[in-house]
Amino acid sequence: DLAAWLPWLTGSAQGRAHQKGSLSREELLAVTRAVRSLSKGFTRERDLAGTRYFNDVTFLKAYLLYYWPISYIQARLVYARFLPPEFLKRAVVLDLGSGPGPAALAALDAGADRVTAADRNREAVKIAGKLAAARGKRLTPVSWNGTPAGLLAGRYDLVVLSHVVNELYPGHPARIERRATLLRKVSGLLSARGRLVLIEPALLSTTRELLALRDRLLEQGFRVCAPCFRQGPCPCLTEPTATCHAQFSWEAPAVLKRIAHGARLGGEHLRFSFLVLRPGHTAGSAAERKGAADEKAPVPYRVVSEKMLSKSGRRRYFLCGETGRFTLSAKPDPEAPWTRVFSSLERYDAVRLTNPEQRAHGLGLTRKSELLRVDATGE
Repeated sequence: DLAAWLPWLTGSAQGRAHQKGSLSREELLAVTRAVRSLSKGFTRERDLAGTRYFNDVTFLKAYLLYYWPISYIQARLVYARFLPPEFLKRAVVLDLGSGPGPAALAALDAGADRVTAADRNREAVKIAGKLAAARGKRLTPVSWNGTPAGLLAGRYDLVVLSHVVNELYPGHPARIERRATLLRKVSGLLSARGRLVLIEPALLSTTRELLALRDRLLEQGFRVCAPCFRQGPCPCLTEPTATCHAQFSWEAPAVLKRIAHGARLGGEHLRFSFLVLRPGHTAGSAAERKGAADEKAPVPYRVVSEKMLSKSGRRRYFLCGETGRFTLSAKPDPEAPWTRVFSSLERYDAVRLTNPEQRAHGLGLTRKSELLRVDATGE
């Protein structure tokens, strides 16, 4: 689906929203320079966070040709792996702070029936509407001023805020509480089965603020559906530099590779933070109901690190679940039944674990242990 969007994105960046386009060498160099400036403003000084950077035509072009495809793929990954199966089929979706609509159009491609894209920048949201129309899709572009009072009326099965929350009230001492207030208001727009999806950059600062927001929302009755299996306070926040973000390998389109190389950005992994939330107390998933009925059912854990190697030769991962965050380690053992699963684990895989041994630092695997990779939702 992303490959089908790229020519239309290029046409939009060239001011021809209803036509496909291709980049000349000079245009590619100009976009690369603008992407480098955007990256610096998003990740280093953070001086662009919360500003109206879409008002700058050069930045808008760069966003369409580089950040739009990345945001689109991030949203598709979350929708596909961390929402219930077929959740978006015929769903009604609201994309708040949509910009030119990557998360909105990702929802349409995932099967949503009606999607509204809302943003304070009229030109950006107008582009989202034109992109949808160019490929025969239905999207409603509307204006939203970024405040709780400006929210639209309606009922939605999914409300998504992609790379938006970190740009709300930047630098304000009460920004976490203000963001929580907005999201409580947003949750009133959700249908009975509704989900709230937040996608954020994987920077240490933005990720930890998302985790702090998570804890505040859980205190106020929200339930986190993904990626956390734990409903208590995030254990990362007890350590000053700990973080938790998703990472997926991908084969970026050739034009993105060229831009990333020219802008000196890594492009082999998609790194981002996200939450899938439900307001209020719910009956839980099928797996949660089964676990409540059978206390012996192994609980799921999320892999929250890359593979690490200790001095003793043991391989380790950080896992996180209802019992907290801990290391799981093992020495290579070709005869162990868990060897293939353990050696191939990647960040944000979900696993179930039985019969581990207690070690001085975390848990270890023995030949009596069982380790199963399960669906990303834990079921």
